[in-house]
Amino acid sequence: MLPERHLGIAYLLTDQKEKARDTFLILGDESNFDVRNFLRFYCNN
Repeated sequence: MLPERHLGIAYLLTDQKEKARDTFLILGDESNFDVRNFLRFYCNN
């Protein structure tokens, strides 16, 4: 896994969804399946 992905997951665990979303967007958007589910299911308000 990439360090950014680890950081994004850590943000999710500490309920910092905005920071997690920003971190996952560094890796890609919803067309990138490596981060798609994180953005769709965990980072949407």
